[in-house]
Amino acid sequence: MHFSRSTSCVFLFTIVFLFISVVLSPDFLFAQTSVNIPVESWVYKSLERLELHGFIKSGILSTKPFSRVEALRMLEEAEGVWNSLPEQRKKELESVNIIIKKLEREFKGDLFAEGNFKPIDTPYFKYLYSGGMPDYLNANNNGDILQKGENIRVGLSSSFKLGDFFSFNISPEFRTTDDNQDLKVVHGYGIFSIRNIDIEVGREPMWWGDGFHGGLLLTNNAEPFDMIRFTSQIPFLLPSVLSRLGPLKPTIFLTELEEERDFPQAKLFGVRLDFKPGPGFRFAVSRTVIFNGEGSEKITLSDWYEVLTSEDNSGQTGSGIDNNNIMALDFSVTSGGYGNSVPFAGVKLYGEIGTEDTSYEEWSKDMAFLAGLLIERPFYLNNSSLRIEWATTAKGTKHNSWYTHGIYSDGYRYNGYIIGHHMGTDADDLFSRLEFSSSHGMVIGLEADIERKNIHSGETDRTSWTGIDLTYSLLDSFNLMIGYGLEQGDESSSNVWTGVEWDF
Repeated sequence: MHFSRSTSCVFLFTIVFLFISVVLSPDFLFAQTSVNIPVESWVYKSLERLELHGFIKSGILSTKPFSRVEALRMLEEAEGVWNSLPEQRKKELESVNIIIKKLEREFKGDLFAEGNFKPIDTPYFKYLYSGGMPDYLNANNNGDILQKGENIRVGLSSSFKLGDFFSFNISPEFRTTDDNQDLKVVHGYGIFSIRNIDIEVGREPMWWGDGFHGGLLLTNNAEPFDMIRFTSQIPFLLPSVLSRLGPLKPTIFLTELEEERDFPQAKLFGVRLDFKPGPGFRFAVSRTVIFNGEGSEKITLSDWYEVLTSEDNSGQTGSGIDNNNIMALDFSVTSGGYGNSVPFAGVKLYGEIGTEDTSYEEWSKDMAFLAGLLIERPFYLNNSSLRIEWATTAKGTKHNSWYTHGIYSDGYRYNGYIIGHHMGTDADDLFSRLEFSSSHGMVIGLEADIERKNIHSGETDRTSWTGIDLTYSLLDSFNLMIGYGLEQGDESSSNVWTGVEWDF
């Protein structure tokens, strides 16, 4: 990464912010170091289901990835609630017991005092055959584009821990299609942990918000960034009256985008403040900014106030400062712990509102929306969950305004792929998934998706997806996956996939 004066301003802002919000926090913790849980891991979904049942009240699950230490802390909270229940109540909550036992197997032995090296942590093999060029399966896939025909992915994860201060992870993956072979490092990073601060340098996907099928600002739709990231390992309280906002998890990152774009090596800066004022309510404010790059007007220290207070230049109006910024507010309301007298065990409502290219003359001129509903044990169906999620960049906005820009003409993309919601500009998406779990380690998922693009162009592109998948756990650590999906659109295709994963 090439550092300039404006980049140094970002680092100065980051250091000051972390000093105020973490070091001066009255209850900062001396947390152990650990690697992060990949954003695509089943662990997040399991923790979310425990939250819906009312077994986790302190966790902030919407800023991913987070560390294995934080996940273990939430698991211990859930175990404490479980152990306090009477035996009759435990018998009624078989699905909770299944989730806790699976998580206990995953995190067994995580707390160790000395260094640890796992040269082979989680090897896996995946095979997919597609009758056409798939679209749905290429969304939120770390920039990996599956092709028509045979697709094979073979990879593993390797991790290392040195004392309580340094963790390292690398996850290479070999990819082959009918006409191409490639070796990619999907994850490769080091984390330095001091007190409650994690300083990460390297490559790793990120995801902001409660969305499952997409998010407005950050998802793993594009290739993961090579970045530097600052965050707290465990949420903490701000001092004095600010503690009323509840536990806070701040995140700041800086990366350099690709060489082959309108302004080569432009920078992307992001900041997120994720609060939980109460056990059932969470909200976060996030902002990302593309700035600088070869040939652009450089941002100075005095410009950053206007940039961070949403004064930008979209190419038409504004302050004359070259940058592309997006801001979003996301939130969730969770209510759980219901008995058999109501047709569900827990409900989570979540949403996200985003604004694009704000300027002096108009604050919310271009907006996007995401809304979702997650129900645990819907309609008295034990050991099941139902999710419905809708998102749009085509309402209350100008044609083709989201993820585009008048100056940064390559838009909100990295190596050609949208950094936020995969549907892109002038589009909407409706997704649903019903999932069943059994005590024998089997999970069956049924899902459907309808996506429309170019809604205001007069020639709307519509793509639909229906799929079924099965995951079966053998020997507590060996997972077998198989699935089938039918996609209908410009190029309809059927897709069959299978895979195995062994967690050592």
